[in-house]
Amino acid sequence: MMINRTFLDGLSKADQDLIRKAAKEAAAWANEKMKTGELKLLIELQRKGMQVVIPDADAFREKAKPAVEELFRTEWPVTTWAEILAQ
Repeated sequence: MMINRTFLDGLSKADQDLIRKAAKEAAAWANEKMKTGELKLLIELQRKGMQVVIPDADAFREKAKPAVEELFRTEWPVTTWAEILAQ
């Protein structure tokens, strides 16, 4: 969700909290709908003969780690994954 910072800052703390809570709930709902839809589509494609390869996410993370760390140092306004997850 996007909202104008000036508008949000002009709201009461209670209203800001309400908007943030609603945004988190909406994002969780949308993520669940997307996962369900993707799973149904994947099952249908497999039923029609598509071969599905699920990559090793940990291997991708390990290979990407040096590039991501470089971006933290040179490009991004945060310095760690923990900072990203805290937002």
